[in-house]
Amino acid sequence: MTHLEKKQHGQEVQALRAAVERGDLLAYVNADLRFHVELLALAGNAHLVEIARDLRYRARLYGLKKMSERGTLADSAREHVAILDALVRGDADAARTIMDHHIQHIRGIWADRPE
Repeated sequence: MTHLEKKQHGQEVQALRAAVERGDLLAYVNADLRFHVELLALAGNAHLVEIARDLRYRARLYGLKKMSERGTLADSAREHVAILDALVRGDADAARTIMDHHIQHIRGIWADRPE
């Protein structure tokens, strides 16, 4: 991960945190999309990035408003920080573990289903 890539991802994490603090769900979703798409782009597979972007545009995040109301949206933002920190350290195992946990949240809490 280059210095510029670290900076860009850091900016998206800050945008996520700021959106949580303001309770701005649209800004959160947009920053989350940018974070994940830019992270995927590091793999160098433009086709995968476009598929992921398209799927995100089509997806419905039913539990997002409830997460914001319960304060758990901030937990999701912290997961993004942890993922980025692990990548910056070059700790692929930690990044994978944190991402697995994050994906479980997407399948559970974000879909408004208990995990």
